Amino acid sequence: MKPFLGVDITEDKNNERFNGEEFAVEKPSEAYAESFEKAAENQLELDKKAKLPLPLRIIQGVTGFVGFILLVGIFKSDVELTEAYGNAPAVFWACGACLAVWFILYMLSKNKAKNTYQSEEGNLTSSRLDTAMENIFAELGVPETAVQTDILSFAYKIKDDEIIPKTPPLGMTPFNNLIYRAYVHNGCLCLTNLDGRNEIPLEEIKEIRTVKKKIILPGWNKEISHNKGEYKKYKLSTDKNGFVHVKPYHILVLEHSGAEWGIYFPSYELPVFESLTGLTAPCI
Repeated sequence: MKPFLGVDITEDKNNERFNGEEFAVEKPSEAYAESFEKAAENQLELDKKAKLPLPLRIIQGVTGFVGFILLVGIFKSDVELTEAYGNAPAVFWACGACLAVWFILYMLSKNKAKNTYQSEEGNLTSSRLDTAMENIFAELGVPETAVQTDILSFAYKIKDDEIIPKTPPLGMTPFNNLIYRAYVHNGCLCLTNLDGRNEIPLEEIKEIRTVKKKIILPGWNKEISHNKGEYKKYKLSTDKNGFVHVKPYHILVLEHSGAEWGIYFPSYELPVFESLTGLTAPCI
C-alpha cells in the first residue's frame, strides 16, 4: 500500500516529497499563492511581536521548572511542612520566589499576546491572511459545504512489505494531522488545501480499514475541545506536551492505476469519510 501524504524514506532518508501527486488536478495561481505567502509572513512577524523578549521567556521557563521541582520536593518530604520549613527555609523561599516570577511573566505574556492580536495591526493582519486563504479556496472551487478534516501524514520505511512509520530526529511522533477541506464533486472525493486540489474517483475507493493501534498527534486543529461535544466519545487524551493520543485510526483504501493506496485519518474523522464515501468501517 502507498500512503497518501506519506513520505517514503526507505531508500532516501532525506526525501521530503509527499506521495499523491498523481491525484493533484489544480494548484492556486501564482498571484494568489504569492498573496498568501506575504500574508503568512506578516502573521509570523505579528506572532513574534506577541511574545515576550527571548531572555524573559528563558527566565520564565527556568523559574517555572525550578519552582515546580522544589514544590514537588517539599510535598514529597517525609516530615510535616512546619518541620521541613524549620529545617530548610531557604528552599521554601526559593520555591515561592521562582513561582512568583514565573506567574508574573506568565501574566505579562498573556497580556502582551492579547494586546497584540486585538490591536488594529493584529486585526488587519489576521483579516488579510483569512482573505488570502479564502481567495485560494474559491479559486480552487471549494464549496461552502466542504468539511474541514484532518488527514495523517508521516515519513515511513518499507520492511518486508510492511509500512513502518519513522519518527524524525528530535521529534516526538511520526504523525502530523494536516488540515484539508473534503467534499464530493463530479464523482470524485476532493481533498483540497492551500497547495491545491486532489481528486480521487469514488469508484476507485474500496473500503475503510480500522487499525487498532494508538497514534500520537502533535496538536489539535478543531475549535471544539478534544474531550467535549462530538469528540468526547472518541476518548482522546493529551499529555503534558499538548500532544493528542488517538486510538484507533483508519485507512481509506483505494486502487489507482493498478496500485493500492491508503488515505490515513484519525478516529474522530470517521463520520466525515463514511458520509462522503458511503462506506462504513468495521465495528471495533
